[in-house]
Amino acid sequence: MNQKSTPGYLRYYTMLEQYQQAQILFTAIHLNVFTYLNEWTSVQQAAHKTGYQEFALGHFLLSLSALGFLERDGERYRNTPDSSAFLSKDSPLYIGETLLFREKMTSLQQLGQQISGEIERAPTYDFAMLARVTVPEMYATGRVSSFLEAMKELFPQNNAPVKMLDLGGGSGILAMEFAKQYPNSSAVVFEHPSVAATSRMILHEQGAPKNVSVIEGDFNKDPFGGPYDLLVASGILDFAAEHLSDFLQKIANTLSPKAYLLLIGQLSNNQEQPPHRLVSWLTGRLNGLPLAPSGYDVENALKGAGVFRLREVNAGRFCGLLYQKENNDNE
Repeated sequence: MNQKSTPGYLRYYTMLEQYQQAQILFTAIHLNVFTYLNEWTSVQQAAHKTGYQEFALGHFLLSLSALGFLERDGERYRNTPDSSAFLSKDSPLYIGETLLFREKMTSLQQLGQQISGEIERAPTYDFAMLARVTVPEMYATGRVSSFLEAMKELFPQNNAPVKMLDLGGGSGILAMEFAKQYPNSSAVVFEHPSVAATSRMILHEQGAPKNVSVIEGDFNKDPFGGPYDLLVASGILDFAAEHLSDFLQKIANTLSPKAYLLLIGQLSNNQEQPPHRLVSWLTGRLNGLPLAPSGYDVENALKGAGVFRLREVNAGRFCGLLYQKENNDNE
């Protein structure tokens, strides 16, 4: 056998190692280990602070350092800059709770039982809790800063009286930050009644200005209001896939002439779903969510509604696609 080639079976062992690494990381977040290691700390000190068993904790910290989550100096450990920024509860950018929630939300622990028919469906997603835990994620992943940079290009004057709709906006953070940057604007968060109360609470806690409001409704059935000069739709097309053309036409009808539409999600550039998306949303599909539309289908439906793609926009972990409604003087 050619020694330079990689045996096919190694893929399976690599996946096993990656699974073990993920277990170590999520255990560390669950045990809040990183919050105690912002400074150089010995294993004995860490055991005293946490109350954890010193022998096991020592081996655990050694593993975390081997994976690059901690720095090591003999028997002392401390967070790497990234671990301090994102995994310590002392940081305003802490996303540990977000990661734990997403891991639980997309867990495949009951996959075998669902496939074998022992159970039909696992519990549905808690979108209200998702809205809450993703608040720090919005800032930590650069989603807010990227969004505001894109808005500056579209509306260079911060006194512009823009009417903005954050459709299915969850936490409402994008609407809030837009309203702060454009004080003469109005920003509306449209959310399902099961989430809207959480949206209002988050906006109150974050000190949202008075030009931000929340409207309750089912975006598949209820009107959005408008017309709007900017509509942001984040991760909602999955829930409208069965009537995509009608839904996107409804969005187009809500837009003012030459208004902008920003789609944020995981859209593919062709008719095939990217493998990572098929895997990450497998739990949702098994629990009744339809297969998300492809970027190809979205593009064609929007063209039919008179809304045309301008360019891609940085949206943190996700894909951002910017569109503009064709100016129709007869509207």
